[in-house]
Amino acid sequence: MEAGKVPEGLRERLGDSGTLALVELLDSTGRTWSEDVLTIAADRFGRRLGEESGALRLEMATGFAGLRQEMSQMQAGLQSEMGRMQVDTAAGFAAVRQEMGQMRAGLQSEMGRMQADTAAGFAAVRQEMGQMRADLHDEIGQLRTELHVHLAELRADFREELATARVDLIKWSFVFWIGQLVALSSVMALMLRAAGR
Repeated sequence: MEAGKVPEGLRERLGDSGTLALVELLDSTGRTWSEDVLTIAADRFGRRLGEESGALRLEMATGFAGLRQEMSQMQAGLQSEMGRMQVDTAAGFAAVRQEMGQMRAGLQSEMGRMQADTAAGFAAVRQEMGQMRADLHDEIGQLRTELHVHLAELRADFREELATARVDLIKWSFVFWIGQLVALSSVMALMLRAAGR
């Protein structure tokens, strides 16, 4: 605040040194109050941001751990299925060799049937594996969508809290300046009374 903004009547009563002292007092009080309000707002914002970030990290870690566990189970299932297929195929080939030794005459027709069965089995296995891949891809896409939705909700909550904090800051600023005005008016009234005696 500048000394020129002090009303002329008050300047005349206070004198130059009194007016400058009053202006310095008001400026110092305003700066101190502004710094305190900004410090409190920054502390609140930091605490809230830390809490939300921690909760988000925990949810993401839990989701990714569940996804890894499901993928491990699927991989174990696929390996087990492939092991059984290898055993079945080995047993089938052993039976074919035995039949080839016993019945050389029916070798060509038997081999043709076995090849058809094996091709059908592999085709079915490929189809199942393709379906499993598609299901896994769909589940990962759904998890990503849910994560994006949750992040958007957190951002909206954060913006709302920030807007509320701004309103509170403006409200408290208004209350402070009203208090300052009342205090200043009281001081001026006392000074005018003292000057009038």
